[in-house]
Amino acid sequence: MLDYRLKLANERTFLAWMRTCLALMAAAVAVTATTTKPVSSPANTPTFTFDPPGHHEVPPDHGQRVLKFPL
Repeated sequence: MLDYRLKLANERTFLAWMRTCLALMAAAVAVTATTTKPVSSPANTPTFTFDPPGHHEVPPDHGQRVLKFPL
């Protein structure tokens, strides 16, 4: 004999997990949208530059820009 209550309970559990996933994704999008800075570059600036061999200068504030806190 098929018990429909079990099927309905499984469906409620599945829908609860889907609702939780959607809420977590919405929160992640909201956090990402509020914490990232838009990157703007001039139209004539190339997005990729080639450094010749031996040219490995690191600016003094490199750690602050990458890690977002002073070293």
